[in-house]
Amino acid sequence: DGFYDQELIYRIPEYDTKRGIITYNAKLQVINNHWYVSYHVNANNNDDHVDADIYRPRFLKLKRY
Repeated sequence: DGFYDQELIYRIPEYDTKRGIITYNAKLQVINNHWYVSYHVNANNNDDHVDADIYRPRFLKLKRY
């Protein structure tokens, strides 16, 4: 069980409960000595369904230490 020693390494800036913006589907790939994380952003209210900037995958590159 590797989930007992947790450490926050990144806070997703798009997450906004007041606007109904959610993030999901995080995936991790380890290549060379870097972690590549992808995740998706979506909205659960009709006002933001026309905002194309919300509906795209996001990517992070993290250096392993």
